[in-house]
Amino acid sequence: MAGANLWVISKIFLFVSLVYTLVLLPPAALLKYGILPLFLKNGYSFFLGLLLAHINLWVLLLSAVAIPGICWRVLNLRYSGSHNLDISDKDVRHWLMTHMIYTPTAVTLDFFHLYPLKAIHIRLFGTKVGKNVVAGGLVLDPSLLEIGDNSNIGGFSTILGHSVERGKIYFRKVTIGKNCGIGVRATVLPGVSLQDNAMLGAQSLLTKNIQVPGNETFGGVPAKKIASKIK
Repeated sequence: MAGANLWVISKIFLFVSLVYTLVLLPPAALLKYGILPLFLKNGYSFFLGLLLAHINLWVLLLSAVAIPGICWRVLNLRYSGSHNLDISDKDVRHWLMTHMIYTPTAVTLDFFHLYPLKAIHIRLFGTKVGKNVVAGGLVLDPSLLEIGDNSNIGGFSTILGHSVERGKIYFRKVTIGKNCGIGVRATVLPGVSLQDNAMLGAQSLLTKNIQVPGNETFGGVPAKKIASKIK
């Protein structure tokens, strides 16, 4: 069993290494075939170098958004249900592989508040995103999230679709309805559902499997009903 797990771990790291190699190809190609020949032809210029470095950083970021997401979709690395925390389990492997190629870019996009790119990023990894959505915060399990039209997720908030309890890992979908709002630095745990027009206050903790009825506002740690909207 230990030998089999070692082989599985080796394949996972090989996959992750391949994905990040592909991510580095576009900026490396731009550097070799675009930036360096330009400097060799025209000589070094500080402002030109600054501009080209900036462009190459954006190429790297776009590559880090697109390529891992495309790889994830091609391999269909979805996961669901409850499982023993064992790497030989397919869903556990898919969860681990997803986090290794998704989370570094997700954290970067959240830190710099690059919300339009973040919406593309989570879509590539399986999130169902409605129209006019502002997707701030850190979504840790994008394939287990659905966001309705005109909803807003505040910056530095965290949404989880998994929990680890007593040697088992549980995957549960998080649903955010239409016209919902999640405050800054709020935390949403697995299995939560916010119905249409529901709100969660800033720095609140919405515990597992809680359903927030429509037109109601929850807040606090743990979050409880604090207000209702007039319909």
